[in-house]
Amino acid sequence: GDGPLDPARRLALATALASLPLDQRACAAMCLAAGYSHTEAAHALAMPLGTVKSHVSRGRERLLAALDDGHDG
Repeated sequence: GDGPLDPARRLALATALASLPLDQRACAAMCLAAGYSHTEAAHALAMPLGTVKSHVSRGRERLLAALDDGHDG
């Protein structure tokens, strides 16, 4: 459902986020968790827009994989 994540999934998400490279984690945290646009994150992090976009998409894949308990979609 759309309710809050249960503790196990929240832990999996935190673990996956912590496993990301620092730049990727910053982009994912800003765009996925904090709701910034890619452009806003690029300005805030002083990174090229393309880099932010690739970090966010890779980060999202890792986080979704963690939430999926490792099942390959």
